[in-house]
Amino acid sequence: MKETKNGSIDIKELEKAINIYASYYFIILHDKDTNEHGEIKKPHFHIVMKTRKRITLGGLLRELSELLKIDKTVISARETINETASIRYLLHLDYQDKHQYAPFEILTKRHDILKNALDGKEIAQELTATLLIEIIKESKNKLKIMERIGLNNYTRYRGAIIDIIATLEELEKLENLEKRYQTLKENMEQEKENIENNPFKGIRIGIYETELEKLRAKIEKIAK
Repeated sequence: MKETKNGSIDIKELEKAINIYASYYFIILHDKDTNEHGEIKKPHFHIVMKTRKRITLGGLLRELSELLKIDKTVISARETINETASIRYLLHLDYQDKHQYAPFEILTKRHDILKNALDGKEIAQELTATLLIEIIKESKNKLKIMERIGLNNYTRYRGAIIDIIATLEELEKLENLEKRYQTLKENMEQEKENIENNPFKGIRIGIYETELEKLRAKIEKIAK
Protein backbone atom coordinates (compact mmCIF):
# COMPACT_ATOMS: atom_id res chain seq x y z
CA MET A 1 0.00 0.00 0.00
CA LYS A 2 1.27 3.47 -0.84
CA GLU A 3 0.18 6.57 0.94
CA THR A 4 0.83 10.23 0.22
CA LYS A 5 0.13 12.78 2.91
CA ASN A 6 -0.33 15.66 0.50
CA GLY A 7 -3.94 16.29 -0.43
CA SER A 8 -2.93 19.10 -2.84
CA ILE A 9 -1.69 16.59 -5.45
CA ASP A 10 -4.13 16.33 -8.36
CA ILE A 11 -5.53 12.79 -8.48
CA LYS A 12 -5.18 12.63 -12.29
CA GLU A 13 -1.54 13.69 -12.00
CA LEU A 14 -1.06 10.99 -9.38
CA GLU A 15 -2.78 8.40 -11.59
CA LYS A 16 -0.49 9.30 -14.50
CA ALA A 17 2.61 8.73 -12.35
CA ILE A 18 1.30 5.49 -10.84
CA ASN A 19 0.38 4.14 -14.29
CA ILE A 20 4.07 4.15 -15.27
CA TYR A 21 4.85 1.51 -12.64
CA ALA A 22 1.56 -0.34 -12.14
CA SER A 23 -0.17 -2.98 -14.23
CA TYR A 24 -3.28 -2.02 -12.27
CA TYR A 25 -4.06 0.24 -9.33
CA PHE A 26 -6.73 1.56 -6.95
CA ILE A 27 -6.47 5.18 -5.79
CA ILE A 28 -8.63 7.05 -3.30
CA LEU A 29 -8.42 10.38 -1.52
CA HIS A 30 -9.10 10.14 2.22
CA ASP A 31 -10.39 13.59 3.21
CA LYS A 32 -12.83 12.63 5.95
CA ASP A 33 -10.58 10.62 8.32
CA THR A 34 -10.62 11.79 11.93
CA ASN A 35 -8.19 11.48 14.82
CA GLU A 36 -8.98 10.33 18.36
CA HIS A 37 -10.35 13.83 19.14
CA GLY A 38 -12.78 13.77 16.24
CA GLU A 39 -10.78 16.32 14.25
CA ILE A 40 -10.42 15.91 10.48
CA LYS A 41 -6.97 14.66 9.49
CA LYS A 42 -4.97 16.20 6.68
CA PRO A 43 -6.24 14.85 3.32
CA HIS A 44 -4.07 12.07 1.93
CA PHE A 45 -4.12 9.45 -0.79
CA HIS A 46 -4.09 5.69 -0.37
CA ILE A 47 -3.03 3.52 -3.28
CA VAL A 48 -3.04 -0.22 -3.82
CA MET A 49 -1.06 -1.20 -6.89
CA LYS A 50 0.41 -4.18 -8.68
CA THR A 51 3.80 -3.21 -10.09
CA ARG A 52 4.67 -4.15 -13.67
CA LYS A 53 8.11 -5.38 -12.62
CA ARG A 54 10.10 -5.95 -9.46
CA ILE A 55 11.23 -2.70 -7.87
CA THR A 56 12.42 -1.95 -4.36
CA LEU A 57 10.14 0.12 -2.15
CA GLY A 58 12.89 2.70 -1.75
CA GLY A 59 13.36 2.93 -5.50
CA LEU A 60 9.63 3.29 -6.09
CA LEU A 61 9.27 6.04 -3.50
CA ARG A 62 12.30 7.89 -4.87
CA GLU A 63 11.06 7.82 -8.46
CA LEU A 64 7.49 8.77 -7.54
CA SER A 65 8.68 11.68 -5.41
CA GLU A 66 10.74 12.96 -8.35
CA LEU A 67 7.85 12.58 -10.80
CA LEU A 68 5.36 14.29 -8.49
CA LYS A 69 7.94 16.84 -7.26
CA ILE A 70 7.27 16.08 -3.59
CA ASP A 71 9.53 15.23 -0.66
CA LYS A 72 9.88 11.45 -0.44
CA THR A 73 9.59 11.70 3.37
CA VAL A 74 5.86 12.47 3.02
CA ILE A 75 5.13 9.19 1.23
CA SER A 76 5.46 5.64 2.48
CA ALA A 77 5.05 2.16 1.04
CA ARG A 78 4.92 -1.47 2.06
CA GLU A 79 4.35 -4.80 0.38
CA THR A 80 1.11 -6.62 1.00
CA ILE A 81 0.22 -10.28 0.64
CA ASN A 82 -3.52 -9.69 1.00
CA GLU A 83 -4.66 -7.54 -1.88
CA THR A 84 -8.33 -7.97 -1.02
CA ALA A 85 -7.86 -6.65 2.51
CA SER A 86 -5.81 -3.72 1.22
CA ILE A 87 -8.47 -2.75 -1.31
CA ARG A 88 -11.22 -3.06 1.29
CA TYR A 89 -9.22 -0.79 3.60
CA LEU A 90 -9.43 1.98 1.00
CA LEU A 91 -13.14 2.17 1.89
CA HIS A 92 -12.69 1.19 5.58
CA LEU A 93 -15.16 -1.64 4.97
CA ASP A 94 -13.84 -3.74 7.86
CA TYR A 95 -13.35 -0.74 10.17
CA GLN A 96 -16.81 0.45 11.08
CA ASP A 97 -15.38 2.98 13.56
CA LYS A 98 -13.80 4.85 10.61
CA HIS A 99 -15.48 6.95 7.93
CA GLN A 100 -17.01 4.71 5.25
CA TYR A 101 -15.95 5.82 1.78
CA ALA A 102 -18.00 4.88 -1.28
CA PRO A 103 -16.74 2.53 -4.05
CA PHE A 104 -17.23 5.23 -6.74
CA GLU A 105 -14.53 7.29 -4.97
CA ILE A 106 -11.88 4.73 -5.98
CA LEU A 107 -10.07 5.50 -9.22
CA THR A 108 -9.31 2.26 -11.11
CA LYS A 109 -9.68 0.51 -14.44
CA ARG A 110 -9.99 -2.94 -12.86
CA HIS A 111 -13.56 -2.88 -11.62
CA ASP A 112 -13.63 -6.68 -11.74
CA ILE A 113 -10.94 -6.92 -9.07
CA LEU A 114 -12.62 -4.14 -7.09
CA LYS A 115 -15.97 -5.98 -7.18
CA ASN A 116 -14.35 -9.21 -5.95
CA ALA A 117 -12.71 -7.30 -3.09
CA LEU A 118 -16.01 -5.65 -2.14
CA ASP A 119 -17.60 -9.12 -2.10
CA GLY A 120 -14.80 -10.31 0.16
CA LYS A 121 -13.36 -12.77 -2.35
CA GLU A 122 -9.75 -13.53 -1.52
CA ILE A 123 -7.19 -13.33 -4.32
CA ALA A 124 -4.61 -16.07 -3.90
CA GLN A 125 -1.12 -14.57 -3.63
CA GLU A 126 2.18 -16.31 -3.13
CA LEU A 127 4.04 -15.68 0.09
CA THR A 128 7.63 -15.77 -1.13
CA ALA A 129 10.64 -16.41 1.08
CA THR A 130 11.96 -12.93 0.28
CA LEU A 131 8.73 -11.25 1.34
CA LEU A 132 8.47 -13.37 4.49
CA ILE A 133 12.04 -12.45 5.51
CA GLU A 134 11.35 -8.74 4.92
CA ILE A 135 8.19 -8.92 7.05
CA ILE A 136 10.07 -10.62 9.91
CA LYS A 137 12.92 -8.10 9.66
CA GLU A 138 10.36 -5.36 10.33
CA SER A 139 9.24 -7.11 13.51
CA LYS A 140 10.04 -10.45 15.12
CA ASN A 141 6.87 -10.21 17.22
CA LYS A 142 4.90 -13.32 16.29
CA LEU A 143 1.52 -11.62 16.76
CA LYS A 144 2.48 -8.82 14.38
CA ILE A 145 3.75 -11.36 11.84
CA MET A 146 0.47 -13.27 12.13
CA GLU A 147 -1.46 -10.04 11.61
CA ARG A 148 0.53 -9.22 8.47
CA ILE A 149 0.37 -12.61 6.75
CA GLY A 150 -2.87 -14.03 8.13
CA LEU A 151 -3.53 -17.01 10.39
CA ASN A 152 -3.56 -19.59 7.59
CA ASN A 153 -0.17 -18.48 6.25
CA TYR A 154 1.25 -18.28 9.77
CA THR A 155 0.14 -21.83 10.51
CA ARG A 156 1.45 -23.09 7.18
CA TYR A 157 4.86 -21.41 7.48
CA ARG A 158 5.24 -21.51 11.27
CA GLY A 159 8.39 -23.66 11.15
CA ALA A 160 10.03 -21.41 8.56
CA ILE A 161 9.08 -18.32 10.58
CA ILE A 162 10.69 -19.71 13.74
CA ASP A 163 13.82 -20.66 11.76
CA ILE A 164 14.06 -17.21 10.17
CA ILE A 165 13.65 -15.45 13.52
CA ALA A 166 16.37 -17.66 15.07
CA THR A 167 18.71 -17.04 12.12
CA LEU A 168 18.20 -13.28 12.21
CA GLU A 169 18.85 -13.22 15.96
CA GLU A 170 22.06 -15.23 15.45
CA LEU A 171 23.19 -12.83 12.73
CA GLU A 172 22.49 -9.86 15.00
CA LYS A 173 24.45 -11.54 17.81
CA LEU A 174 27.32 -12.22 15.40
CA GLU A 175 27.31 -8.62 14.19
CA ASN A 176 27.40 -7.30 17.77
CA LEU A 177 30.27 -9.65 18.69
CA GLU A 178 32.26 -8.58 15.65
CA LYS A 179 31.74 -4.92 16.52
CA ARG A 180 32.90 -5.59 20.08
CA TYR A 181 35.89 -7.57 18.78
CA GLN A 182 36.91 -4.72 16.48
CA THR A 183 36.59 -2.15 19.28
CA LEU A 184 38.73 -4.24 21.64
CA LYS A 185 41.30 -4.77 18.91
CA GLU A 186 41.52 -1.03 18.25
CA ASN A 187 41.85 -0.33 21.98
CA MET A 188 44.64 -2.89 22.26
CA GLU A 189 46.54 -1.37 19.34
CA GLN A 190 46.20 2.02 20.99
CA GLU A 191 47.57 0.59 24.24
CA LYS A 192 50.56 -0.86 22.37
CA GLU A 193 51.36 2.56 20.96
CA ASN A 194 51.27 4.11 24.43
CA ILE A 195 52.95 1.34 26.42
CA GLU A 196 56.41 3.00 26.79
CA ASN A 197 57.75 0.22 29.03
CA ASN A 198 54.92 0.58 31.52
CA PRO A 199 54.40 -2.94 32.98
CA PHE A 200 50.82 -2.20 34.04
CA LYS A 201 49.89 -1.32 30.48
CA GLY A 202 51.52 -4.56 29.42
CA ILE A 203 49.18 -6.42 31.77
CA ARG A 204 46.20 -4.64 30.21
CA ILE A 205 47.31 -5.75 26.76
CA GLY A 206 47.39 -9.33 28.03
CA ILE A 207 43.80 -8.89 29.25
CA TYR A 208 42.76 -7.53 25.85
CA GLU A 209 44.37 -10.49 24.09
CA THR A 210 42.56 -12.98 26.35
CA GLU A 211 39.23 -11.23 25.78
CA LEU A 212 39.85 -11.12 22.03
CA GLU A 213 40.51 -14.87 21.97
CA LYS A 214 37.24 -15.52 23.79
CA LEU A 215 35.29 -13.28 21.43
CA ARG A 216 36.86 -14.83 18.36
CA ALA A 217 35.92 -18.31 19.63
CA LYS A 218 32.30 -17.19 20.11
CA ILE A 219 32.24 -15.60 16.64
CA GLU A 220 33.60 -18.74 15.00
CA LYS A 221 31.09 -20.89 16.87
CA ILE A 222 28.13 -18.79 15.69
CA ALA A 223 29.48 -18.44 12.15
CA LYS A 224 29.69 -22.22 11.63
